[in-house]
Amino acid sequence: MVSLDDRRGTDPHHRDSPVDLRDPGVSERRGQGPLESVPLILGLPAEFMRVLEALDAGGSTDEPSRVECVAHVAEVLHVTAKRLRLVFEQERTELTPTHTESVIAGVHTASLPIIRAALVAAAADLAEVVEEGAPDAWALTACEGDRLVSAETLLREALDDAHDHLQDLQRMERPRPQRAESDW
Repeated sequence: MVSLDDRRGTDPHHRDSPVDLRDPGVSERRGQGPLESVPLILGLPAEFMRVLEALDAGGSTDEPSRVECVAHVAEVLHVTAKRLRLVFEQERTELTPTHTESVIAGVHTASLPIIRAALVAAAADLAEVVEEGAPDAWALTACEGDRLVSAETLLREALDDAHDHLQDLQRMERPRPQRAESDW
C-alpha cells in the first residue's frame, strides 16, 4: 500500500496534495497522469482506518464528527466515480450539484463499520473508473455550475477533499497540550 505521506518529501512538485495532479503541467513534464492515483485511491480506506483506530485507542469521544468525515469522503468518492463515467461517456454536458450534505444528515444512524465499508466500496469504484479512463478522456469536460471542468479536475478535487478530511482527522489524533496551573 502506498501511504499518502510516502509520496511527500522528495517531490519538488508536491503542494500538500495526496497526488501530484494539482500542478496542471505535471502530467506532461513527468509522464504521470490520473492512472498513477489508483494505488492512492485504493489506499484511502486503510489510511482513514489507521487514523480512526488511533483515535479510538486515544479515547477520542468525538465519534459523530469522525463518522461524518468518513461518510463525506465515501460520498465524494462515490459521486466522483459517477460523474467521471458521465464525462467519459459524454452523455451529459452539465453535471448536477453533488449534494453530499444530504448524506451527512442521515449518517448519525449508521455505525462506523458500515461507513468504513462504504468508503472501501467507493474507493474501489473510483479506482475502477480511473483505470478504465482512456488517456485522452481526462481532457473531456462538462459544465459544473458556472465553470467548465475536465475529468482530471474532478478527480483532483475529489482527492484533495479526501486528503483534507484525512488531515482533519489526523489533527484530532494529536493530543492537545495540557495547560499548566500557572496558565489559569
